Amino acid sequence: MANGRLARNRQRLPVVHCVHGSEIAPVHRPENTPRPASPRIPSLDGCRALSIALVVLYHLASQVGAPHALRRVGDVTHSGGLGVRIFFAISGYLITTLLLSEIQKTGDLSLRRFYFRRTLRILPPYYVYLACIMALTTAGVFTLGPGDALHAWTFTTNFNALTAAWPVVHSWSLSIEEQFYLLWPGLLLLLGPRRARPALVTVIIAAALWRMAAYARLITIGEAAQYAFRGVADWLACGALLALVRPWLHAHRGYSTLLAHPLLPVGGILVVAGAWTGLGYWRRADLLMPGAVIGTVLLLDWAMTHPEHLLARPLNWEPIAWVGRLSYSLYLWQEPFLPGEPSRWWEQAPLNVALALGAAMVSYYLVERPALNWRARLEPRLAWLWPVHRTPDAR
Repeated sequence: MANGRLARNRQRLPVVHCVHGSEIAPVHRPENTPRPASPRIPSLDGCRALSIALVVLYHLASQVGAPHALRRVGDVTHSGGLGVRIFFAISGYLITTLLLSEIQKTGDLSLRRFYFRRTLRILPPYYVYLACIMALTTAGVFTLGPGDALHAWTFTTNFNALTAAWPVVHSWSLSIEEQFYLLWPGLLLLLGPRRARPALVTVIIAAALWRMAAYARLITIGEAAQYAFRGVADWLACGALLALVRPWLHAHRGYSTLLAHPLLPVGGILVVAGAWTGLGYWRRADLLMPGAVIGTVLLLDWAMTHPEHLLARPLNWEPIAWVGRLSYSLYLWQEPFLPGEPSRWWEQAPLNVALALGAAMVSYYLVERPALNWRARLEPRLAWLWPVHRTPDAR
């Protein structure tokens, strides 16, 4: 059935083959399958660096004893929440781009390969981090609440975020990411790229209407909504939609002219900042979030399209791009060093930032990069990862 639906979407992209078990021929790797290594997308690492900087800035500002001016910045901007959501938009775009690249180059989409790659990308650094936190908890350094460990290990902290202990509460966003990985590739496989577009638009509109209903007090969404999948789904969906429609958008002179306008980055920043900070923290998500979502994705496209622009160049400077590449490990390890009420020597600023950066570097160079290297070595050798094909006489 999925193969039939996808066949109707061949006008712009090749077919994504989905066959029944009785029709499966021996697995083989197509000769033109994309290699694991691929050129990095301009400005994307810099955008990741900006995201993690916003998170670290907010956690520093939220610490008891932080300078008044810094605390005021944190209270007004709540930059950490914005930083995490920028990560979501980047993830939606990047994951969809990778999936589309495989479809375009091979005519197939292997979910097994996708989950193999995600497993070695996400799990080693995360589970090493959790193992360290559990060991320190056993030693009495940290205290976890009932269910915290189970939720963290199973990527379900977003269902427990309001009561989760500090060292693992940030795993709510990783839980959202994993749930996105479980839902989106299969949906794209089932619908095909063209039919997936209206599905994503529906998600974006539904999220906006949901918040507007809360603003009008027609429904109550509560504080937990900021950690719920439905509360951030439009950020992921908007990033994914950009990947699906970007070639079409860039083919239109009006959009290309808008993207090249010298004032667009300034205007986009003002839109995002105004939408994100325009209302009180809990109520800003009710009404103005669509401006922040669309503005962020527009800025993301602008930065990737015009990396030589004066305002985009810093995103491509090697030190900033390096921080972006480090951002996953840094996001994991900044948490235990930046609690709201610092009481230990390693939690005191600015030493805590240096220690978080050091722990992130250890994670990146000793866990994250080796795992990616193993992925690159294993992937071509594991025949079961690659799409299956019908035999010539299969019906």
